[in-house]
Amino acid sequence: MTFASLNDGYYYYRLVASYNKNGTVVQKELVYSEFITGNPAPLPPEEPTVSNVSAPSGTLIKGNGYGVRATITSTTTITAVTARVTDRISGATMFTVTVNPNTTTYSFDINSTIDKAMQFRALDDGYYRYELIVENGNTYTVISSDFITGNPQPANVGVTEIKVYWDGLYLNDGSGAASDCLIGQPVQFTVEVSPSNATNQTVSWSSSDPSIATITSNGVLFFSKPGEVMITCLAEDGSNVSSTFSIMTQHANIVTDNAVAPTCTETGLTVGSHCASCGMVLVAQQIVPALGHAEVVDKAVAATCTTTGLTQGKHCSRCNTVLIAQEITPAPGHQNCSWKVVREATTTQDGLEQYECGVCHAVLDSRAIPKVVEAEYSAQLAATASNMDADGNFTVTLSLKNNPGIAWLTLSSDFATKGITLVKAEAIGSAAGANVTTGSKIVVASTSNISGESGILLITFKANNPEDTTLTFACDECYTLDEEPVNVSSVNIEVKKITRIPGDATDDGVVDGRDVLRLMKYFAGQGVTFNALNSDVTGDNTVDGRDVLRLMKYFAGQTVELK
Repeated sequence: MTFASLNDGYYYYRLVASYNKNGTVVQKELVYSEFITGNPAPLPPEEPTVSNVSAPSGTLIKGNGYGVRATITSTTTITAVTARVTDRISGATMFTVTVNPNTTTYSFDINSTIDKAMQFRALDDGYYRYELIVENGNTYTVISSDFITGNPQPANVGVTEIKVYWDGLYLNDGSGAASDCLIGQPVQFTVEVSPSNATNQTVSWSSSDPSIATITSNGVLFFSKPGEVMITCLAEDGSNVSSTFSIMTQHANIVTDNAVAPTCTETGLTVGSHCASCGMVLVAQQIVPALGHAEVVDKAVAATCTTTGLTQGKHCSRCNTVLIAQEITPAPGHQNCSWKVVREATTTQDGLEQYECGVCHAVLDSRAIPKVVEAEYSAQLAATASNMDADGNFTVTLSLKNNPGIAWLTLSSDFATKGITLVKAEAIGSAAGANVTTGSKIVVASTSNISGESGILLITFKANNPEDTTLTFACDECYTLDEEPVNVSSVNIEVKKITRIPGDATDDGVVDGRDVLRLMKYFAGQGVTFNALNSDVTGDNTVDGRDVLRLMKYFAGQTVELK
């Protein structure tokens, strides 16, 4: 091969083998490769495309016009567009219309130019061909359509030769062609029928082995597997003129499909292979079953007073997937807590008591027990508490039994250790007017003796986490106006959280007619008791006649809200 002698240009290299098959010389193209030498001039422009086409076909009525349509698109400038009609029998040109667009036109619509100049009405009875020719640096016939006008005398020009082309390659009768992996790809053949004015230019296609390749009526071949077939193109005008050639293909670029290891939950695959060009599976990968989980028990962890625990669970030792999640068991918190005396108070030393958890015995708080004072007087603290509302608000009223008359009282309590805030403390009853100071302790001071056993101190609290609780109040110091000490015993008071039921004045858990009667008796001055929190059904923080009316409307079936 003398490649060195080639001038600048565009070339292709073909390797064709010829052999005798059943007495017929068959050619097979084994290699086809395109290449460029040097720096040749640019290739001719690409063929323009055409859309929105309307072209004459079939039989037209003599003397009628016809509106041709087409939009031409080109990658280079369209310099000329020609439409012509020729006589298919004589080859004579009947009329021609040429338009020269401007030098920057890449898309041209013939509807308003060429269409108006076409003279279809002037055509006599005959066989004609309409062609649309575009020049864009090269000349292309983008539309060719045969039609008949009127009722011409029958004309029959027989087919004498058929030439078949594949991508510009002429496949002469008895030749052969080959290409790597055409499987699944359309192979379009084009046909050139001679003479060009043959009356019936229809052809039919056939494949020698449809199991390898099939071909459509439009000359499109589809390979379904590797192999070789003989393709025949036969003229349909009865002349029996045909062209037969062979074409073969085989897989190229065979790729190994790697095995996929199975996991606990997903299947795997065996090794396989396929053709990377056409995608056909050559060795199918087989499914490998999933392995399944290897279960391991996660032991339960017991909760303590202050640390959470875990329930029993399971996980897979192979993939670490949690099969049964361990759930957190909450820390129960300290329970059965109580104050325990560690050291008794004496007349010379304070005592000590500690607040301990009854389960883990952790010391949660401690407080001193005041030294024993040899006092002439003794009294006892007494307490009452309101119910705790849904927001955690409640009050405690303290009184002093066997009160000898006091002027100074220092109190301590465990409310802070239970998440309770002291909102305010005020002197009441016989202590009204006394000075009250709050902090870690509550101090009551008066310039005169506070006497009597009725309530002397009203304390308002708010719980951060509303729930039933018990508070302890202890007296650290207590003196009379004469500065005589008074021994005062401590007191425990239980506080209950209540759930509000709007309208339940009788506090029996049910809203019914008895609640209306209870409020009516109250307003009639009969001295009955009622749950004020539940009775305020109008939501104005006051129990009055409007609440009675709201309840009566409610029981009468009117649409009212008990707030």
